[in-house]
Amino acid sequence: SAALMTDLAPASRMGQAIGWLGAANVATNAISTTIAESVADHFGWNAVFQVAAGFAVLAFGMSLRLREVVPAAVPHTSAQPPAHGGLDRTFGRMLVASMLVGAVFAAMFSFLQPFAIELGARRLRDFFIGFTIAAVACRVVFGSLGDRLGRQRISIFSMLGYALCAFACARLEPSWLWAYG
Repeated sequence: SAALMTDLAPASRMGQAIGWLGAANVATNAISTTIAESVADHFGWNAVFQVAAGFAVLAFGMSLRLREVVPAAVPHTSAQPPAHGGLDRTFGRMLVASMLVGAVFAAMFSFLQPFAIELGARRLRDFFIGFTIAAVACRVVFGSLGDRLGRQRISIFSMLGYALCAFACARLEPSWLWAYG
């Protein structure tokens, strides 16, 4: 989706466009979690996964109707071609940094729930509602900051934010799950 978005959005608003795409992606965290807990209470967890599989099939069907826009080729302006088939050291560092942030994200989304349950939480939807509100607000309200202030600067602050969230979750209080989200 993000790769297709880069073909559709004007370069001057790329951060904003990807912010909106991210907002659309994360909005389902609150919605699906709230619905899934209710479905599980009434029909069991099998029903939750069957409904999720149905949504996946629906998404697949919708994706078949998408048409890719192939942008005009941009000539390479440097006197020397980029190393590694277009992937230089900066790209490698960015990729590693993104993987490390992804590890924090995965740890929070994989292990925060069992940790909260171990601490006595009965419902987890408050975490996902809080996360969704924060994530959508960041993407919609601040999504264009990278376009205006520079993507590297915004990425650095975002990674610091992820670190602070992980440190906060180490002191998890189940009654404040919405705030941790």
